[in-house]
Amino acid sequence: MRAVVQHDMNDAAYDFQRVVWPVIADNIGGGQFYSTEQYRSDPIAQLLDMYAGIDGIQLSANQIAIRGLAIRLQWCHKPYNTFTVRHTRTSGTRTEYEKRIAGLNAVRHGAIYPYFTIQAYVTKRRVGHLLSVAVTTTKTLYSYIADNNIQTRTNNDDGNEFFYVPWTEYMKHTISCSVFDENGETHA
Repeated sequence: MRAVVQHDMNDAAYDFQRVVWPVIADNIGGGQFYSTEQYRSDPIAQLLDMYAGIDGIQLSANQIAIRGLAIRLQWCHKPYNTFTVRHTRTSGTRTEYEKRIAGLNAVRHGAIYPYFTIQAYVTKRRVGHLLSVAVTTTKTLYSYIADNNIQTRTNNDDGNEFFYVPWTEYMKHTISCSVFDENGETHA
């Protein structure tokens, strides 16, 4: 199971760098992208991923600052155009939602968390093209989920429950969300 998860993380990091980053980079400040998922043997990358939810690091174009990114990439033929955030796991282990809420509450004590949350839909592993991608600030997304009656769905494959936030509905409540298609064109 662990090998399958690592394979998925490697493929997602590869596709993010290949087809997502070129579309969104200039819109979120440019610079370079470094995946924490591809460096799982590095203890710092593991800590950033496991405890701060940081799947990647953005080095600013002027190379004076870094920012954490939470990334969810799904392979499909038709994009769902939603943010999905795991709410419960059948195993009982902590979820992204629990970790991000705890991290956001601990920010006043110096905790780090991913500044942006990015959800992308790509047609096929390693060779497919980008269908759509949305970028929002993590704080805004998790506040929106916590403050509203967001519905959950259950994944039929593993029984895990997740919040789903349609981009069109979310954008009615915030200006801190950008949606792009494969050509980098912004959509509302």
